[in-house]
Amino acid sequence: MTPLARVAPELARGASSSSASSSSSDEAAVPAREKESNALGRAPRPSDAFAVVALGSTQMKVTTDDLVFVEKMRNYDVNDEVDLRAVLMLGDASRTIVGRPTVRGARVRAIVEEHFRDAKKLVFKKRRRKGFQRTFGHRSELTGLRIVEIDHGGLLR
Repeated sequence: MTPLARVAPELARGASSSSASSSSSDEAAVPAREKESNALGRAPRPSDAFAVVALGSTQMKVTTDDLVFVEKMRNYDVNDEVDLRAVLMLGDASRTIVGRPTVRGARVRAIVEEHFRDAKKLVFKKRRRKGFQRTFGHRSELTGLRIVEIDHGGLLR
């Protein structure tokens, strides 16, 4: 089963029937590709840039319009803009720039979407044959960031 058939079976059936009825294979291939890209959410863009940013003790690969969850950023409220300057790597379909340790002039702009608490993680301790058992719970406080823009400072051209 193809990925298109799993996501949108009616488009997969329509694409196979339209290519069989058409006399030219080139004409049938183009609409099928357009239908496939639309069924998967968006058309592929080869110029999409990505960045690897350092957020606290973690590193994340982000692209535009990503929603990432990081440790709670207490200094920012909802809808505040965050300027991330610790960009470790930049890249697109044709080039990759690795920082030493960061890429100069690059920045990632994000907006704080929400502050929330993660699902509870349970820790269970037991000593066998001693009648000792304890259950502890922990909920991490997180911040959801929406990546708005990756500013490469003219390095990816």
